[in-house]
Amino acid sequence: MTGLTVNIDSDRVAAAKIAAARRGRSLSSLLRDYIDRLEAEGDGRLPPPLGRVLAALRARRADLEALGVRHLGVFGSVARGAEGPGSDLDLVVDMDPDGHDLLDLAAVAGLVSDLLGTRVDLATRGRLLARLGPDRYHDEVVDAF
Repeated sequence: MTGLTVNIDSDRVAAAKIAAARRGRSLSSLLRDYIDRLEAEGDGRLPPPLGRVLAALRARRADLEALGVRHLGVFGSVARGAEGPGSDLDLVVDMDPDGHDLLDLAAVAGLVSDLLGTRVDLATRGRLLARLGPDRYHDEVVDAF
C-alpha cells in the first residue's frame, strides 16, 4: 500500500474527524470511500451524484431542447442517492411531439452519456407515469427542467 500525504489546515482536519465520528467512521475510512467513489466515477462504473447530474443537465438545457426535450428528470438509484458500482443513470423524458422520434431519444441518451461519462437509460414520461402512477412518479422523479 502506498501512503498519501496531504497538507490540510488543522482546524479542517479536526472538523472532518468530528464529522466522521458522528457517522461512526474514521476519517481515513471516509477518505478511502471517497477515493473509491472518484475512481468509480472516472471509469464509468458509478454515475455522478444527483446534484452534479442536475447541474450538468440544466447547463445543457438548450442543447437538449434542440433535440426536442420538453421535460427531463432523474429517477432510480441516482435520484435516491443510492447509486453504486454498476448503476446507470435513469432519466425520464418528455419529447416535443412535433417531428421527434426514436432517433432523437437516442441522441438525447448519447448527449447525456457523453456529458456525464456514464450509461444512461431513458423512459418516456407517459410510460413511467403509467407504470408508477402519479403519486409514486412525483415522489421518485427529480426534475432537471
